[in-house]
Amino acid sequence: HALDVVVGCHENRLSNLGQAVIIGCALFYIKGVGFLPIAALDGLFLYMGIASFGGNSFYNRIVLLITDITRVEARGLDMFYGKVPKSTVHKYTALQFFILLCIFIVTLLPYVSALFPLGIAILVPLRIYKLPEWFGKENVDLLDAEGVAPDAEEAGDEAGVGPQTDLAMVGDNMEL
Repeated sequence: HALDVVVGCHENRLSNLGQAVIIGCALFYIKGVGFLPIAALDGLFLYMGIASFGGNSFYNRIVLLITDITRVEARGLDMFYGKVPKSTVHKYTALQFFILLCIFIVTLLPYVSALFPLGIAILVPLRIYKLPEWFGKENVDLLDAEGVAPDAEEAGDEAGVGPQTDLAMVGDNMEL
């Protein structure tokens, strides 16, 4: 497995600054934003949500449930296929779907919705401690979103792995 080493990065902070300034200016025009139809705002947020599905591992695993086994590689869903048992993939996806339903139910209940931040905060220790215990650390790392696992940074420090290796791991996805 060859590692790519990033030798440089060209940053453009001007676009980020421009976005922040435009958002800040919208605060002064809050009454005007009130004239926007709710349907237009709903459509904007719906589009933003659907557009983010492509790189979402949860969505990819749901699509995998209904994808013909001969088309898995062609659809690009083979990132953990063959490395993790199918039953583990299905159980992990079902657990995430159950958590998603619980989040929606909590947001719909008037007095219980105040506990929403607590429920989200519980997901972090659940991911770090319980999911590896239930499904196996390697399986959870493969099934979870792309990137460095939450506990991998600590393990990397113990093994003498430095920041250059972390950059090298994402080298294929970076544009220079």
